[in-house]
Amino acid sequence: MSRSSNTLTVSTAPLAEISVLDGSMNTVARSVGGLTKELSPGLYKIRVRNGPGVEEELVSLDQDRSVEIKAPPFFSPIPLEGTTRSHEYHMQRAVDASRNPRLAFGEGSGLFVFCREWSKSGSGSSVNPAGNLSLSDDAGNILSELGQSSIVESTNDASAAWCAKVAPGAYRLRLEMPGGTVTERALFASPGCQTQIFILLASPNSPDAGGPVPDLAGGAVVISPRYSFDPQDRRTQLGEIARYALTQKRRVLTDELRHEIVDQKFDDPMLGLLGAHLVLRDEPENTVLFATVTNNLCRLVGQDHPDLRALCLRRATPLPQVPRYLETPPMLRASWDIAVAASLEDPSSFSESGSVAEIADKIIPTGSWLVWRKDPTVESVGESSASASSALVQSVAAYVAARARLEAAKRPNDPELPLLDDQDKAELARVLGIPGPMLETILRKIVN
Repeated sequence: MSRSSNTLTVSTAPLAEISVLDGSMNTVARSVGGLTKELSPGLYKIRVRNGPGVEEELVSLDQDRSVEIKAPPFFSPIPLEGTTRSHEYHMQRAVDASRNPRLAFGEGSGLFVFCREWSKSGSGSSVNPAGNLSLSDDAGNILSELGQSSIVESTNDASAAWCAKVAPGAYRLRLEMPGGTVTERALFASPGCQTQIFILLASPNSPDAGGPVPDLAGGAVVISPRYSFDPQDRRTQLGEIARYALTQKRRVLTDELRHEIVDQKFDDPMLGLLGAHLVLRDEPENTVLFATVTNNLCRLVGQDHPDLRALCLRRATPLPQVPRYLETPPMLRASWDIAVAASLEDPSSFSESGSVAEIADKIIPTGSWLVWRKDPTVESVGESSASASSALVQSVAAYVAARARLEAAKRPNDPELPLLDDQDKAELARVLGIPGPMLETILRKIVN
């Protein structure tokens, strides 16, 4: 007599998501890291997802089965154990350098930059990976040339490590190319934490670069209250999975993994920032959870953190100690997008002057992180804080002209230039990444 059910046991990597599908492709079981489930006899597909990577295996459950599926490694610029771009010597170099700051630009916080090349053979070009990088304050004043002040290890694939004590606040990591173009992104040093960024070298877009250059836009950030890098840290690995999930347009995480990311007792600042954005996107009605996460973030990163400020623009009830405007650039592109959306209704959500106004017309398309580029061949139009580059004005003008032609075809007897409605403006601001006041200034220039 056959049994009415058999036990399926699946083991895999600790953060890998397990789904079991029956013959009709219905999901009959889900878990993270391991699974034990009583199921009816039959043929099942076991799917193991680790970030973007997926492994699948068919199993016939004619008796109790135990299956071990190796989770696919996922890509990360952080030299984490079990990822596709990690070498043990890179892990150890990052651990050692993160614990030993060699420079000081203040007290109360820390910054750590780890830039490296990677090859499968481990025998790279031995270049200085940080040769084109520098660190500046939020006003753009250069504090350190990383190519000169980093610890460079050229054995195997080269790496450059730069570690310093700094005062809490906003900083910029700069990549300057031979033609004078400067690409920048924000780093915010939270009180009592070390903000870490990990960057891989990549093939240059320009032949004038002379070799691999730091992929500044792809560098990943960790915020460590322990002032140390841990290549086996579960929360850092979970943060990379959360960052991947945030780049997708739909839910890709199981409820169990998503709940771990937004655990109300979390103590990992970067994981908290990413988790808050996932709550906004995947559970916008859960205002209680969002309030709890942002309350905890205020405790962990402080009221001046620009990503927290942006997130708090979406709170149902404001946090009294957190100003409701963006004063310095956030690290995450999703945070910038929140502030852009808010500026369409409340222009005061963006500071009218300073670093935020300076970069507003220079944002470039990226995945997770806010990145901007200063091109010496592109000039700004106008003198106010809401001025915009000529290229940006031309882009908006082309969009408005296209709309005008469309409306003219619909209404040949009405030559009046159509005005954009609020929905059109919101979409245009989101795509271009510019705040509402700047868009209104550009539209007035075009129409007039």
